[in-house]
This record gives sequence, structure tokens and C-alpha cells, in this order.
Amino acid sequence: MLQYDGQAPVATCRCSSDELARVGLTLAEGWSLSATCGLRWSLAGPEIDLGSQAVTLDEYTDGQLPQGFLLIEGATTLTGKLSYEPGNAGDLRFDAAAGAIAPQDKAFGAEVASLKLFGPQGQALVAAGPADLDCWSADAEIDLSSIWVLIGDSDQAGAHPAEYEVRVVGPYEGCGGE
Repeated sequence: MLQYDGQAPVATCRCSSDELARVGLTLAEGWSLSATCGLRWSLAGPEIDLGSQAVTLDEYTDGQLPQGFLLIEGATTLTGKLSYEPGNAGDLRFDAAAGAIAPQDKAFGAEVASLKLFGPQGQALVAAGPADLDCWSADAEIDLSSIWVLIGDSDQAGAHPAEYEVRVVGPYEGCGGE
């Protein structure tokens, strides 16, 4: 069963190869689109019928991308920066090298440039960080195999790894001169 943050997305999911073939999406080698859920041009609008309509996530259409969930899958280890900064949009994130999941010259590249880390794994990473810093970052590696991407205009929007493991490989540094 498809799950996002431990629950099924509240939307109709499309997984057939015929429907997914109608989604224009360029991903880095080793990554593929496995499902779309509830794609629509606006929150109140109807769901895009991938049986008869094609959409692209490589370029903006009228200044936007369709909203909804995508599940992309692959298996890779990325290097980058693990950062903890309390806020409404999520406290813990991993910023990988540009283009590691999707080319940065494509619209979708911005959606997966930073990974939001939630749940028990994210909480354990925060707890393992330095207690004397309110905000920190460190060089790290992340093993990934699937990512839910929520495209939209909310604090929850972004790329959320469903399966991951992070290893801190560099020293912790405080934010803003801490």
C-alpha cells in the first residue's frame, strides 16, 4: 500500500505505466516515478486525468507546477548538509548536491533540492545533535530508496524521504555564529 508519513495519501493515486508515461519528469539516473496522487492545477480544481491528459514537471505551466503527491523511487547514497533549524516548515532537512535527484535546470529540481526529515528517524537525529546549540548543521550522508514529494503552497510541501538512513560525517556547527 502506498504510504506518506505512515499513512495513505488522501487522494486518488495513479500507478499504471500508461498514466505515469503522461507525466513529463526528468530524474537523475537510478530514480523513477512510481505514483502520482491527487495531481491538480489548484486545490479546489479537479484532479488531472492522466488517462487523457499529459502534464510536465520539467517546466512551469502558467507559472506553476501541478499540486499533489508524487512517489519517486531509487537507491542511492548522497552527500550534503544536515541542518536543524526549528520552524513551521519542518525542523530538520538534508540538502544534497545540486542535481542529485533531479536536474536543477528543470522546475521539479527545486522540489527535491532539500529533503525534509520527519518521524522517529528525524527525532533521533535531532536528539543526537549538540544540546547546547539551538540551531546547527553538519556534513552528512544519506541512504535513500523512496521519496514522497508534496507539491503545493503549504508548510508541509516538499520532499519527504519515506525510507532513509543518515550518517553525520562532519563536525556540528552552530547557525549564525553560535
